[in-house]
Amino acid sequence: RQSMQQILVVEDAYDTVVENLPWSAALEEIAWSLEELRVSMFAQHLGTTERVSPSRIRRRLEKLTAA
Repeated sequence: RQSMQQILVVEDAYDTVVENLPWSAALEEIAWSLEELRVSMFAQHLGTTERVSPSRIRRRLEKLTAA
């Protein structure tokens, strides 16, 4: 439950950014990072292609909104 809650918080932040910015390659990359986050938390045996965490994704979202 704790992992799912962490994902939901990051997804909510992502949804807010998507509502306020035009679609871009950076947003698409973050969407894929959200998928990687789900894998890292619930299907660790599959592995991920990047290092991913809720805080890393939030920082990327903050960079987009600050630009």
